[in-house]
Order: sequence, then C-alpha cells, then structure tokens
Amino acid sequence: MTMQIKTIAIYGTNKEIRTIKFNIGAVNIITGQSRTGKSALIDIVDYCLGRSSFNVFEGVNRKTIAWYAVVFQINEGQILLAKPSPTGAAKSQSSVYMQEGVNIVLPNINELKANTNDEAVKSHISRILGISENKTEPNENRTTSAFEATLDHAKYYLFQEQGLITNRKLLFYRQNEVMISQHIKDTMPYFLGAVQEERILLVQQLRDARKKLSLAQRRFNEASSIISKRFTQAQTLLMEAQAVGIIDNVENINQSQDLFTKLRIADSWTPQTIIVEKDNALIEAQAKLRQAENAFSIKQREIREIENYIYHAQGYHNEANQQALRLQSIGLLHENKDIDITICPICSSQLNNPPPSISAMNDALNQLQKNLNSVSREEPRLQQHLAKLRSELEERRVDIQENRSIVNTLVNQFDLSRQIQDINIRAAIVKGRINHYLENISMTDDESALRQSLDDATRRVEELELQLNLDEVQDLKESILRLISTQMTQWAEDLHLEHAGNPYRFDDKHLTVIADTPERPIVMERMGSAENWLGCHLIALLALHQHFIRRNRPVPNFIFLDQPSQVYFPSRESYNALDGETNNLEGSGADVFAVRRMFKFLFDLTKSLTPSLQIIITEHANLPDEEFQRALIEEPWHGGKALIPASWLD
Repeated sequence: MTMQIKTIAIYGTNKEIRTIKFNIGAVNIITGQSRTGKSALIDIVDYCLGRSSFNVFEGVNRKTIAWYAVVFQINEGQILLAKPSPTGAAKSQSSVYMQEGVNIVLPNINELKANTNDEAVKSHISRILGISENKTEPNENRTTSAFEATLDHAKYYLFQEQGLITNRKLLFYRQNEVMISQHIKDTMPYFLGAVQEERILLVQQLRDARKKLSLAQRRFNEASSIISKRFTQAQTLLMEAQAVGIIDNVENINQSQDLFTKLRIADSWTPQTIIVEKDNALIEAQAKLRQAENAFSIKQREIREIENYIYHAQGYHNEANQQALRLQSIGLLHENKDIDITICPICSSQLNNPPPSISAMNDALNQLQKNLNSVSREEPRLQQHLAKLRSELEERRVDIQENRSIVNTLVNQFDLSRQIQDINIRAAIVKGRINHYLENISMTDDESALRQSLDDATRRVEELELQLNLDEVQDLKESILRLISTQMTQWAEDLHLEHAGNPYRFDDKHLTVIADTPERPIVMERMGSAENWLGCHLIALLALHQHFIRRNRPVPNFIFLDQPSQVYFPSRESYNALDGETNNLEGSGADVFAVRRMFKFLFDLTKSLTPSLQIIITEHANLPDEEFQRALIEEPWHGGKALIPASWLD
C-alpha cells in the first residue's frame, strides 16, 4: 500500500486553478524566495486530509482562494479531497468534496460541491490505508480511556514545519499541543506493528473478563465479610427480631445451629392484617361535625341579633317614656288626638297664625306616642321567638357533642392502625436484613454459584493473559526500536552528527533522540547546534518511515520537510535573502558541503525505497547539482512566481 501526493491545487475566487504536480516515489523540491507561500503547502495538505481548523496564512489567501484541493495517489487509484475556505471570520470548516478514480481530472470550481465531511474522510482514508480495528492500551494507572488509532494519529509522522524541523525539544508534528504527545506514545505500538491485529479482539475480551472478575471478587468479599462475623450478626439480628415482635424470647441461645433455626423462623414472618374502618368514614364524620358546628354558629348569631334588637328597643322605650312623662307634666302632651293648633300649648293664648314649628312639634309628639305603643306590643312576641332559638341552639350543641365523639373514636382507631402499620414496617426491615444475611451465608458455600462464578472468572482471565502474554507487545516494540536505532546510528555517521560513532536511539517514552556516549546518554535537547537537531529529526523520522514501508504499516508514504538547509547558513537573514537562484548560494556563507551531504542522504534513501517513499522539500537554497535540479518540480518561486499567481492579486 502506498499513499503519496500527486497534485496540490488552489481555486481562485476568479475561478482560475493553480496546480502543483509532484513525482511519485521521488524527492520533490520547491525553492524560491521568502514569503511566496511554500510553507503553506503543509497546512493545505493537512486541511484537506480532514483537519477542520484552518491554519493557512491569512491575508491574500483568504481574499483570493476559494477552494484548496489535493489529489492523492493510493496504489493504482486516486482520491481528490477539496475544501472551501472558511466563510467570514470563521476559523474552521469541515465540509469536503471527495472524488475517487483512476486518473482524476480536476473539476472546475462550479463542480465543487461538498458531498462529505472531515470525519467521514478520515474514516474512509483510514480504511483504505488498512488501519484495522484497534484500541490503545493505556497504562492501568492512567485515567485516559482507550481509543482507536486513525489517520489523525498517522499524520504526526508526515510534516516537519520550518519551526519544528530544527526544534531541539520537539520531534513530531503538533507534539506541543494538549494530549498530542500522549496520543503519539499510545498509538506508536500499533503503527510500528508491535500490536498484532489478532490481539485486538483478545485485548477487548481480557478487559471484559477483568471487569467480571472484579465484580465477582467484590461480591464474594462482601459475602465473606458477612461470614466472618456471622455469629455476632446472627445474635444482633435475633435481638432486633425480638424487639419488633417477630419472634419470642431469644435469651440463652449459644449454639450456631439454634441461631440459624431461629433466624429461619424469623425469616418466615408475615405482617399482621389489621382491619380498620376506611378513611371515608372519618372524613364523613368530620364533615358532619363541621356542619353541626356551622349550624350552632348560625343559631348563636340569630340569638345575638334578636337580643341586640330587644336591648335597643327597650332602651328606646324607656327613654321615650321618660320624655313623654316630662311633657305630660307641663301639659304639652295630650292623649286627645284632635289638638287645636291655634291655641298655644305653652300659654294657652289664641294664635291668629299658628307657626309651623308648633304644628311640627305636635306631629312629632303624636308620633312618639305611637312608637311607644308599638314597642310595647312587639316585645312579647320577640321574647317568645328568642326562647325558641335558644332551644334550637341546645339541640345543635348536642349534635356537636355526638359528632365529636364519633370523630374522636375514628381518629383513635386510625392512629392505632397506623401504629400497627409502623410496627409491621419495622419488622419487615428486620426481616429483610435477616433474609439478606441468610442468602449470603448460603452463597458463600464452596459449591455456591458465587464461588463458582469467581473461580470461572479467574480462570478466564488467566487463559487470556497466557494467550496475550502482555509483555509481548513491549518486547516486540523494544525489538523494533532497537532496529530503528541501529539505522539511526548509521545515518548519524552519514550526516556527520556531533556524536557520530556512538549509538543513537529513539526514546519512545520522551519522544526524543538520545546519543549514548561512553560518559553519559546525551538527549537531543542538550546537543549543541541546530545542525545536530536537524540531523536527529531526519534520522528518527526517516528511520520510522523506512520501518513503516518495509513492514507495510498503514502510514501515508510521504514526508514534508520545510526549509531543512537553513541550519547550514551563518544567519537566518542570509538564508532568507536567497531567492532560489543557484548563483546566490556560493556567496551566502553557507556550508555548501553540509547542504550537499544532507540532500545526498535524502536522495539515496528515497532511491533505496523507491517507489514507496516521497519526500517533498520546500527551500530557499538551490544547488546547481544535476540531481537537485532534476528534483525541482517548478521553476524557482521569485519574480512574481509563487503559490498564488501574481495575476490573481491585480
């Protein structure tokens, strides 16, 4: 299986297409001056391979490019993956146009319509690569859950950005991001081939068997704990049973057999059945009581109203009678209804024009007399009605007493039933504990189902561990890494690294390179000069790729190296000043011999693995050597030639 890059294309908002074509199984070099878009190629490939976040440089890229596309050569077929630029200020985009064929012709921009998404692309490419069903095997002391290695994890071996390729602390793409370093460590055994495909099912079966064993062990331990205290617990349970009335006296029981006999008797207890009146009877009685109390209140109110009327009428009668007597004493009030209003009631003189006040006074005095007579006539009837109301009030009082007596009786009966019910509940709780105790005593017998389950689970785990031989993966991984380290040691000499002649090795625990000198192991981070850091990156990454190819592991067969020769120049400024022309190299002060040595190493390795390895290099330097010139896939990018054509920017 091989997966390499055939074409990288960008679609302009002007609907034009810019393509860069690559050679399969060879070194491909793009050289040119700074700020022409060479470094953006890594981000474009990563973006089209299912990375949703958009990391291509901003500025003219956002304004002029509508779609990014990559054609991958996978064995005899091809796959086109194209993604539009995120819209607006968005920083991610997951829609993808995917097309498969034998010899794909790039569609025009109007034909690019998203037909899938990033997750589906990664899943599909993973299957094509042959990434089989797998699970990582995290250390038991870690909280990280097992996960499946996918194309995402294979991409860590594919890209060496400008800031990474000479980094003394980081070796892999995106290694400094959260959890990526651990993901590389967890998935590396699978990609190296240390995890055999048939192990996956056995590992899952072992994980399930261990869970069952843990559960069986916990249940057995709980039951065993009960057995170790069973005599004391039995006595305690019997005393509780006696306290709630399940069994009779349990004093002087010292034999285990007697204890369990009594417990089994207690376990057969059933709650008492208490027949009580339904709650409806109490509700009806309480309703009748309230009705009687309401009737009593109504009679009381009627009596108060009559008494109040009589009281005020008597007061009025007494006061009016006193006034009438005073008027009669001076002759102003007469019983004769025909009073002559022309005679002054005070001096008895003849009045020619009787004043209205005298007429009104006489009318008022007559009306007063009528009212006194009316009050006197009504009082006996009011007293009779009042007596009747008081008699009815006593009848309501008797009703209240009778209904209250009924309610109290029903309440007492209800409280009694509740007490009996509470006793039944407490007794049922004790019985439940006794039942649980007796069941566990039975379950922990040698022939019990629980012990049998524990024995079966233990045997199953032992069988799977024997089949898997958990040390096998570690041993195989270490064996593979020793072979890789042997290759690294040889290549360190070819590149004239500082500690060449000493064993070099890849440290998978810390994801770094170590040179084992006689004095001490020297980690890449403590090696001097960027040339050594570059060398460590090259020998480690390419040794891994050589292993992936020879073992037919599911990792794409290309690697991007961005500006590797920068370390051989006296300064960053002198390197950036190059524009890809060959005549500028000699005067730059670069270690040209070291540059040639590095490129010869890359050419020779690619030839030894042809056609299974593709190396894509973006550079500022341009060697006049014939092999280097054959590897150039385009004219140097300068003078307006770049990733984005100058005409697109006009």
